Amino acid sequence: MLTAAMGIALAEAGYRTIVADADFGGANLHQALGIVNPPVTIRDFLTNKYPDLNDLLLETCFPNLFLLSGAPHAIGLANIKYGVKYRLIRHFRQLLGDYILLDIGAGTAFNELDFFIQAGMGIVVITPEPLAIQNGYNFIKICLFRYLTRHFRKQVQVADIIREHIHIDELSSTPTLRFLTSEVKKLGQEIFQEWQQTINAFRPRIVLNMLETRQDYEEGMASVIAANDILGLQVHHLHHVHYDELLRRAIKEGRPDLLMGREQGAAYDVRQIVQQLFFNKMMVQPRFRHNGTAEGLWHEKQQDHELFCSVRCALWGNCSMQRGGYPCRMRVIGFVNQKESPDNRLRYG
Repeated sequence: MLTAAMGIALAEAGYRTIVADADFGGANLHQALGIVNPPVTIRDFLTNKYPDLNDLLLETCFPNLFLLSGAPHAIGLANIKYGVKYRLIRHFRQLLGDYILLDIGAGTAFNELDFFIQAGMGIVVITPEPLAIQNGYNFIKICLFRYLTRHFRKQVQVADIIREHIHIDELSSTPTLRFLTSEVKKLGQEIFQEWQQTINAFRPRIVLNMLETRQDYEEGMASVIAANDILGLQVHHLHHVHYDELLRRAIKEGRPDLLMGREQGAAYDVRQIVQQLFFNKMMVQPRFRHNGTAEGLWHEKQQDHELFCSVRCALWGNCSMQRGGYPCRMRVIGFVNQKESPDNRLRYG
């Protein structure tokens, strides 16, 4: 839904936009755009019926918006081989469009990780539910280590450090980014600088989706805080998307015209995301109403910044109410060591 809506917003702005379905295990982007049975799909490229992905682009009901459909009924397509995957990535880069939005599947299989890493910008969409929040954080963590492993695979010393401390196929805990950085720093300034530059280039964004209450926002921010505290990684939180019954209706009825058919609700949020990501304009921060619903602006002034449970608290590890990433449940103690977060909207307990 979000990929389709962002594509519509970019097309509205006059840009030739391509939305491509790379969720090979569960392709359904075509349905979000009201196309029931796409006449050609990415399977036609993988089976060499069409040598160029541009030949598979389908027009949609929106001017400037084109779809590269996945193959919803192809058995085994989710398990494409390494060479095929990178052939696809090369051809994705050759698609004729101003913007290419790649909708990848959920999970941490190498296909999803590598598509995410190869994109010029990666967005992780998280709903405010405990399992989704944990999955979002896990995706960022595993994607980071996959990114480092791929980048330094030919530098033996760094590769050995990563291989020694990261065991993706085991249940053991993974190290923090700070620890790996301290180990790499011992190898010399030149390698250390490359390591730092590589880390700085990995800047995933997070979109919190289907928010209904202020509490949803607070719980969804746990992924951002966990990535910062546990991994030592700066993750940028974008504008969030409210729950909107009209979008649900659009999908159920196959009515893509309803996805962005108004200037409020989730459609407003998506346009804000597009402006922030692609046009770099200052955004008005969305708020919630007094009643906690997500149908408009929150007009009240916050009495104080939120306090979040974090390793930055002086009592971390010795607090019976500890719950990392969530709002502090002992407000007084939380003031022991509070610091502003990067977006200046939250404070850490």
